Amino acid sequence: MRRALPAALVSAVLSALMLGAMPAAAVPATNFDGLVALSNCSGAVIRWSSSVGSDKALVLTNGHCFELMGATQVVVGQPAVRDVYLLSPAGGSAGTVQTTKLLYATMNQTDVALYQLGLTFKQLRVQYGVHPITLASARPGKYAAISIISGYWLTEYDCHLHGFAYRLHEDVWTWRNSLRYEDGGCPVIGGTSGSPVLNASRLEIGINNTRNEDGEMCTLNNPCEENRQGAETVHPGRGYGEETWIFYTCLSSRKIDLSKIGCRLAKP
Repeated sequence: MRRALPAALVSAVLSALMLGAMPAAAVPATNFDGLVALSNCSGAVIRWSSSVGSDKALVLTNGHCFELMGATQVVVGQPAVRDVYLLSPAGGSAGTVQTTKLLYATMNQTDVALYQLGLTFKQLRVQYGVHPITLASARPGKYAAISIISGYWLTEYDCHLHGFAYRLHEDVWTWRNSLRYEDGGCPVIGGTSGSPVLNASRLEIGINNTRNEDGEMCTLNNPCEENRQGAETVHPGRGYGEETWIFYTCLSSRKIDLSKIGCRLAKP
């Protein structure tokens, strides 16, 4: 889990976005429509499969991109204003908008932060030419081909999943059934936190959140895996993401309802 970036680097990257510049490292064929950059992370404008144009637009990133939250902390329905830098399909700047509310955030069992914008999906499309990415409603296959696209770095990583980590431990946090990237694949870096993990149909199946950087066991930036028998292992260089289909277990009339029977998101 890497999100802390030098202030000068943050300023340079965001200035480049505002000017519509595309770093040389960008993949020319990458479609950045719906991708966003935040002050410290990446993210995406997302929609449910049932969303309509008049719904307020949503932005999904990691919980640790909101703040380094407590191990069991959950935030629901909190006013939150932060800048969101929208990208054009080619990776240039499409404009800057602001969030109005933090609908849900936690680092308990998963690592997610869901913001609401002041604009509707239709307004985003008409005013900025931005189209949301749809969240997949089903769990991905164990070895699915994936693309991780960073709105912060304007970079795409392509690899495959290699199953799921039953429990993933990093410092004080524990995440369940994390997406496991194939060894040697998708070498994500700081600033890619919050990037959508997309399948071959460009549906978001997860959200990128961490990678074992130094080979350490269960420390900050060095997650370790625990299997169903309780054995812990460390895999240097391996990256991970968090499943996003679980949001659908808590949806009622296109709204997050933590009291819904079967809801798999952590409660306050």
